[in-house]
Amino acid sequence: MIICVSANPALDRRLRLKSLKLGEIHRARQSVAAAGGKAAHVAMVARSLNEPVLWIGLIGGAAGEHCRREIAKLGIQTAKVETEGVTRSNLELIEEAACRNTEIREPGAPVSSGEAATFFECCREQVRRWPRSCVVLSGSLRPGTPIDFYRPMIEESRACGSTVLLDAAGEAFSSALQAYPDVIKPNQAEASEALEHQIGTLADAISAARTLIERGARAVALSLGSQGMLWADHAFTSVLYGRSEPLQAVSTVGCGDSMLAGIAVGLSRGIRRQEMVRLAVACGAANCYAEMPGMLECKRVETLMPSVVVTSCIDTA
Repeated sequence: MIICVSANPALDRRLRLKSLKLGEIHRARQSVAAAGGKAAHVAMVARSLNEPVLWIGLIGGAAGEHCRREIAKLGIQTAKVETEGVTRSNLELIEEAACRNTEIREPGAPVSSGEAATFFECCREQVRRWPRSCVVLSGSLRPGTPIDFYRPMIEESRACGSTVLLDAAGEAFSSALQAYPDVIKPNQAEASEALEHQIGTLADAISAARTLIERGARAVALSLGSQGMLWADHAFTSVLYGRSEPLQAVSTVGCGDSMLAGIAVGLSRGIRRQEMVRLAVACGAANCYAEMPGMLECKRVETLMPSVVVTSCIDTA
């Protein structure tokens, strides 16, 4: 089972415009909405690859229930904790003329200490129900959620024999590292922020992975955007770099989440690390063509996998 913990889900809305001019009135050519948030994207991709998935959401109001129903329609098991504050919305604007995307993310409505505690208990119950799973802790935390929320979740999951994958940023990320997650998946910007220096080259990425492992991660999957993904384990016995052929992307929103889903699926299936990196990069590439983030097609992934080049890197740190 792949368990996706969604502490701050959203309704994603994608608007297509001919162009965007600040201060002007615009008429969208198309508007599409779907369940969203990082953990939801991971759940949808993993399910599209025919893996059993459980999504646990902290939801509120009609928007939150709509989000849960849309996820359930995809054949994903769901568990929920309801809050008084309503589930947020994220907006993506696609400018067709300029081939440019703008994303606006809401922070999410505040939660009470009681709601946050109930959500933690729900997650703990499900993790204990499904031992030896892949537990994905992915996305931001709603205001009012303890900043160290992910840390005890990692400890609970590991106690049940599960593998834990973490995709977070800021203080939540720093705190969670202290619990030694099995895999972390920062993107270039998040890793640069955490380490307080820019990551520009592959050598920089390898050095960053080494530092993040020294700080607690057992393995690092560093997303490098259009340049692919770097994988390094805690012993640096497996340093791999995966990259797909250049793409004409509709949107890159959710590509990192799709990569993380590929890693979760690879770990669940016990495939070789090189093939897991290939799968992850192919998932990220396939998401570029999806109608909405995370709504990729399994056949597209299969088509792209042979074109993904995975090479071994030399640790230059």
